Amino acid sequence: MNNTITKNKLNIILVSQQSFKMGESDFRTPLTAIKAANPDALYLGAFPNEGAPAITQARRDIGLDTIFLSAENNDNPQFYKDLGQYGEGSIIESRFSPYTAPAGVLSDAQKNFKNSYYAKWGVYPDMMGASTYDGVYIAAEAIGNAGTTDKAAVRQALAGLKMPQVIEAMKDQTISFSPDFRESTFNLWMEQLAFNQTLGESRPNIVWPDILKVTDFVLPSWYKPGSA
Repeated sequence: MNNTITKNKLNIILVSQQSFKMGESDFRTPLTAIKAANPDALYLGAFPNEGAPAITQARRDIGLDTIFLSAENNDNPQFYKDLGQYGEGSIIESRFSPYTAPAGVLSDAQKNFKNSYYAKWGVYPDMMGASTYDGVYIAAEAIGNAGTTDKAAVRQALAGLKMPQVIEAMKDQTISFSPDFRESTFNLWMEQLAFNQTLGESRPNIVWPDILKVTDFVLPSWYKPGSA
């Protein structure tokens, strides 16, 4: 985050940086310190098991009424269930969601995957499930291109791999890997959560980019901006 802000000369000031360990369940001490810094928003680098209780404690116990930003690994059914009403207004970066999908060429493929997954397991898949699903096809394609299961040959085949996207939205609708860090480039979108009273859970709605959004981003009535 620091490197990105500096490299791109973003107009962002980090007023507080707090840490915690995976498996922790009480986040009130670092959240209290963050509240004292009076931020405009809070980026939470966490998995669902820590992210949901951190956001809940922030709003329910600490009174930290701000916008929470989470990474795509939190686009998860249990996360939405655990957040309940306290997920209202939160933002999630996403590339696959159990409860929404951007209009376009992958819409039907994602819907079929979700329905098949639910029929077998009784719960909808999250981003990690979709990535694993894609990963199996990527591995099969690399092995096929290499013509062998020899590890060195498969690694080389992965480095030069180019194949059509499966169910996750990829740049240019193509799966490939960069030569430096072997990273793929996804077509990401942003979701804002709304509390569904009937379900008693939060649900995501795409708010960015404009070509994919189904509703506009809104600041909740309870939101308190920082002092900067």
